[in-house]
Amino acid sequence: MAATQRTLLHAFSTFSLGGAQARFIQLANALSGEGFHHRIVAMDNCFDAAPRLHPSVSWEPLKVENRRGSGLANRRPFRELLLRDKPDLLLTYNWGAIEWASANMPAAVPHLHVEDGFGPDE
Repeated sequence: MAATQRTLLHAFSTFSLGGAQARFIQLANALSGEGFHHRIVAMDNCFDAAPRLHPSVSWEPLKVENRRGSGLANRRPFRELLLRDKPDLLLTYNWGAIEWASANMPAAVPHLHVEDGFGPDE
């Protein structure tokens, strides 16, 4: 990883192929070689969509222990990781990664949350 790369931490409920994952892969592939390093969290530690990333994309899986229970069970270890690693940007995708958004309050790092996949009735 080059020193000039920006580190983006992407938090998904899963990294199996779905809408949010497909859009991320499309963007990462289009921006490969543009100075980004992607750390990808899958709350279920499933990275089945990873082979769709172009070999020139700088990325790594970040396996985490997902403690089941209360909605804030993971807040402390996730916050500690954010404070320790200081990614340039935290990106969270859909409700399944909302614990990462909570862990970043108050803001330890810049954060962008993306919700998608709503049906017409929503």
